[in-house]
Amino acid sequence: MKRLTMRNDRGMAFWRDLQSAGGGYRMTEDKKDQDRLDRLASYEDAMPIERAQELAQVEKDGRLVVLPCKKGDTLWSYYDYPHKGISKIVVAAVSTINGITVMSTDNYGEIPERDIGDTVFRTREEAEAELKKREEADNEAD
Repeated sequence: MKRLTMRNDRGMAFWRDLQSAGGGYRMTEDKKDQDRLDRLASYEDAMPIERAQELAQVEKDGRLVVLPCKKGDTLWSYYDYPHKGISKIVVAAVSTINGITVMSTDNYGEIPERDIGDTVFRTREEAEAELKKREEADNEAD
């Protein structure tokens, strides 16, 4: 399948004219239409249509695995013993075996994917919010 858009030398996006025998391109005057056109052109710039179709088929076949992170990414966790704080975790490797994805780290051991969003977080702010939530729950329990 061919691209539906093209860009000129200034980066402006044009529609591919599917009605034209020569396969020409046309501009649009409508601002909303131009916004849609620019968005579609950005998608096409980022990934060829053939690759998107291949990924759609792989996903349909149940063979697509989306990893939660990659080697070198930073994750965050909280701790509350012997004192409270936030830990920075650097991912050393990511592996999936028999459908179970695990992140290996140098300083935190292995982290199962299911822990992301529960005890391990993608941002420091998420880890801090969870620590604060747990502190508040501990204070209510006292």
